[in-house]
Amino acid sequence: MALTQIVVLAILQGIALVLPVGTASHVALLNALTGWEPPTPQFNLANHFGVLAATLIYFGGDLWEMATGVARAAKGKRNAEARLAFQLIAASILAIGVGLALTIYVLDDQWRSLKITAWATLGFGFLLFVIDQTSMTVKRVEHSSIGDAIFVALSQVLSLVPGVSRVGITMTFARFLGYERIEAARFSYLLSIPALLALISGNAYRLFKAQELTFTRLDIVGAVIAFVVSLMTLASLMGFLKRRSFTPILIYRLIIGGIVALLAYDVIAF
Repeated sequence: MALTQIVVLAILQGIALVLPVGTASHVALLNALTGWEPPTPQFNLANHFGVLAATLIYFGGDLWEMATGVARAAKGKRNAEARLAFQLIAASILAIGVGLALTIYVLDDQWRSLKITAWATLGFGFLLFVIDQTSMTVKRVEHSSIGDAIFVALSQVLSLVPGVSRVGITMTFARFLGYERIEAARFSYLLSIPALLALISGNAYRLFKAQELTFTRLDIVGAVIAFVVSLMTLASLMGFLKRRSFTPILIYRLIIGGIVALLAYDVIAF
């Protein structure tokens, strides 16, 4: 891939993997506009690692509190931080197992069509809007239960359908349970860490098994760009949700999903 393509795709993935807008519709639109070849698995793996690193750094305080809480719990001192860590880990293991089973036994290439991507972008964007407007805003992550964690974590399997957005669907389900907007986002990103770790590990293993786990300088450049853009996007969204609702996200998804739908049904062409 050329340097221009590397930069554009890294910026795109750094934003779309963090915001609740979905990457599949954006990649489809970019491909229609440019005619570029799909990025290599190595490039995607590097970019996901950049996004994971940004998430770990931004939520480093939460992770440190959970780690120290687990250490205290190991000494017999029960605490809320260790309880939250257990909930996130247990729920994530269950969600990863269900997602893996669906990937192996249920989903196939038919689920990756442009039409499904368009309708998922539109439908799940509207679902986030409706739930955001009708749900209470009373709970924080510290108030979570194991049931809440499992419910929100399992929603991630819906993101196997292109256009849904992993963080988008978890924010939707967290808002449904009554979490404040910024807390729904916080819950979503904390749950995304085990999911990203599993995704990166699985893809790295497949590349290693095929003796293709090698990265070019441009792959590393892409990872660095994705890291910086993701960190900036995280900070921007968390600041935005302190004051605003998810309505602008709906409007944006309607625009992107609508364009992809027009492409899918051959109404327009680039």
